[in-house]
Amino acid sequence: MGLLGVGHWMFHHLGWTSNYLSFQHASIQIQLFMYCFVAGFLLTAMPKILMSSACTPIEFSYFFILILLSILFEFFLIWVGVQVCFILGIIGLHVFILNRRDSRSAPLPPPFVLIFFGFINAVLGATILLFYQLSWIPSWGMSLGRQMFQLGFLLSIVMGIGGFMAPRFMGYFSSSVIQLDKDPAQKAALQRKEVQFHVLVGLVLFFSFWMDAFGYGRFGSLIRALFVSAQILYTTQIYRPLPTKNIFNLLLSISFWNLLIGLWGVFIFPEYHMAFKHFIFIGSLSLMTLVVSTKVICSHAGLESYFHEKMISLYILGIAVLTALGFRFCADFDPDKYMSFIFYSSTIWVLGVLIWFLTILPKLFIFSKREGGCPKKRG
Repeated sequence: MGLLGVGHWMFHHLGWTSNYLSFQHASIQIQLFMYCFVAGFLLTAMPKILMSSACTPIEFSYFFILILLSILFEFFLIWVGVQVCFILGIIGLHVFILNRRDSRSAPLPPPFVLIFFGFINAVLGATILLFYQLSWIPSWGMSLGRQMFQLGFLLSIVMGIGGFMAPRFMGYFSSSVIQLDKDPAQKAALQRKEVQFHVLVGLVLFFSFWMDAFGYGRFGSLIRALFVSAQILYTTQIYRPLPTKNIFNLLLSISFWNLLIGLWGVFIFPEYHMAFKHFIFIGSLSLMTLVVSTKVICSHAGLESYFHEKMISLYILGIAVLTALGFRFCADFDPDKYMSFIFYSSTIWVLGVLIWFLTILPKLFIFSKREGGCPKKRG
């Protein structure tokens, strides 16, 4: 879906399609490409984090069928169907987590409260957009709905999952991690403060989009940049030197910094807000998605040693995505070459991701090295 969504621009420039739809491009990237990653990650990681039951075949089939239906609706431009499938998919993820509430053996990490704010933004945003597409509400529904299910949904997911997983992936724990040697009452108090902080960030993010819709966009952009930056820096500690310098850690760190650059760029340079939003969409979300996917797939295939090698595919991926970001950013500053820059950006992204995809695809089918969630012993 990512390749098709970005290839949308490449196909048009090459004359393979007669027109282009920027809305379809954004919808495919968010409601299919990014949603597939979010669903796949949560269905895999949440049971392990909660130490609860794994995703069942019936649960998996529910999401898989919805995704297939959404693909069908996307390519026949049935937008109502796309929104309904997306809403049902988000509600399904919420129910999936709630069904493990009573059987869990571990608490939900405090940053994960933001995942539920992401669900609220996604469902409400898609519903508002659905009402606009049905002509039930005026034009403000278009911008508000898109902002909520694009930025609100994904920023909340990045802060929620990234705030907990990123410092562990990169080799250091967040300063918010509760120390095991603390008194239980003290740990409980610290956890409550953690949750309150993340709830505050989630509420501010949610209401910032309503400010955008009703004429206070500059202030909405400012508080969004302030609170998301505070949460990201506090939980991930990306301002510190990387404990282990390898291409995975470097690209993951870059993806977080690109997110902050994009948010602050939208506030400081509102006339170029779309250029800076692509720091978020290309330089942060797409890069983070593919880099983390590499980690998850290789870890589950028992190929942890892969991360101590050069990982040429990640070098190619990083160079391609950041180069694509550069061309897309420049497009808004040179109207005469806008479509050419868009073509270069989409083509480079597609080629880089295609190389990554062909490299990582065989690792999806390595099952024999793992048993019961742990790598098998060899010999």
